[in-house]
Amino acid sequence: MSISGLWRLSLAVLLMGGPAASALAQESEPIEGRVEQLYASPHYEQVLALLDGSNDRTAHLYRALCLLALSRQLDSQRAVESLVTAAPEFTISAEEVPPRFLMLLTETRRALLPGLLRKLFAQAREQYQAKAYDRAVPIFERILNLSETEDLRSLEDIGDLRVLSEGFVDLAKTPQAPPPPQTVAAAADDLVRLSNHQRAAHHVGRIVRHRRHFRFAQGLDEALADRPLVLEPGTERAIEGAEILR
Repeated sequence: MSISGLWRLSLAVLLMGGPAASALAQESEPIEGRVEQLYASPHYEQVLALLDGSNDRTAHLYRALCLLALSRQLDSQRAVESLVTAAPEFTISAEEVPPRFLMLLTETRRALLPGLLRKLFAQAREQYQAKAYDRAVPIFERILNLSETEDLRSLEDIGDLRVLSEGFVDLAKTPQAPPPPQTVAAAADDLVRLSNHQRAAHHVGRIVRHRRHFRFAQGLDEALADRPLVLEPGTERAIEGAEILR
C-alpha cells in the first residue's frame, strides 16, 4: 500500500464514523497536502508538530519517516511499532521510502507480527471450537493473507500456522454430514439391554425375598435348619451377590 493509499484508507475510515467523524475527515483532507509538502521540503519538525497527538496510521508513518530523518532512531522505532500494530497489513515499496526506513519496517514486522498471528490463530481456533465458523474463517483467512508476504514467509513457525489455518478453513467450509440414523439392529440391541437390566433387577428382588422368607421359616420351625434347602439353579451365587448389595 502506498503512502497516498494509506491516506485515502484513513480518511475512508473517518467518513464511515458518522457526521462528526465526517467533519473531522473534511478538516483532515488539506493536512495530507501540507504534510507531504512539508516532508518533501524537508521541514521534518513542522511535520511532527502538525501530526502531534494524532494516532492515525498515516501519522505514524510520517512521524517515523521524519524521526528517522532527524536521526532519532529510538523514537522512529516506536513510531514504526505503532504503525505495524495499527496496520499489520501495511507494506510499502522501496521506491516510496528511504532504504533505512524499509529495513526498519521489515525488521519490526518480523519481530511483531508472528506474535500477532499466534494471537489471531488462538482466537480463530476458539471460534472454530465453538462452531462459530462464520467468525472463525475470516480470522484464519487474515492469518493466511498476513503470512504470505515475503518478509514473513521464511520465519520459523509461520509455515506451520499457514498449514493449520488452511486446514481449519477447509474443515469449516466442508458441509458437515448429519449423524447416521439409528438402525433397527441398534434399536433392538437397546431394547435387549433394557430387558436384561429389568430381568436382573427382578431376579435380585426375588433373591432378597427368598432369603427373607428363609430366615422367617427358620424362626418358626427349627427343624427346617436340619433339612436340605432346595434352591433354584444359580440361586446360591445370586444370594451371595444380594448379600454384598445389602
